[in-house]
Amino acid sequence: ENFISIEKRVDSETNRAFAWQFGSEGDEFKFEGQNILAKEIIQKMTLKVLEYDKQQTPFELLGVEADDEKGFVLNTDLQLGDEQLQVGMKGIIDRIEQKDGIVRIVDYKTGQDAKDFADVPSLFDRENKSRNKAVFQTFFYSLLYLESPIGNDHAPIQASLFNIRELFKSNFTPLIQNKINRSIVDIMDIRPFLKEFKSELDEMLKEMFDREIPFSQTEDTNKCRYCPYAGICNKRP
Repeated sequence: ENFISIEKRVDSETNRAFAWQFGSEGDEFKFEGQNILAKEIIQKMTLKVLEYDKQQTPFELLGVEADDEKGFVLNTDLQLGDEQLQVGMKGIIDRIEQKDGIVRIVDYKTGQDAKDFADVPSLFDRENKSRNKAVFQTFFYSLLYLESPIGNDHAPIQASLFNIRELFKSNFTPLIQNKINRSIVDIMDIRPFLKEFKSELDEMLKEMFDREIPFSQTEDTNKCRYCPYAGICNKRP
């Protein structure tokens, strides 16, 4: 019955979102031109997400992005020589849910982000052009969840990437995957990876905050294409 109610609201909620985005008064928005097509695509994707969710019932929503605009916080202590620092990090998790004793960290993507990765160090390799930033994000979100008041110290954690376009494939799976040799394996619990991830994260932060290590410009100018600071350093592709 929850889904019946939600599906009936898809049209009105889409209208309300467009009205908010474009600054229209009230919840009404006059659809013209390409916005008509955009609305149809958004509604089609939304209904597909609901269809997938309906197949997964019953499950419990532990949190969604709109619940906590301040986000989840992770404070980590670093030792830099004789100096001890506490570095604060924050992230806003799209969705956290629990089913059959398993916690799922869900991140929605509208692009075609890959779900597989070779190993944890590869997620931190800045010279690797195919470094999987989306998987990095789900690992980081999992640490944020564990440090939060709702964090469960014992439940298995599944990291899920919902590439909306892939939802229309018959073999869709949201689970991130480990590429081992030539095989790709769904990760049913990412906890075994988190200790190494946290260690790599701490090392990266130590490098960032070490006054003896200067910041340097990237040699890959493609990274500058969408950088908001490209005008400052004059390094454009």
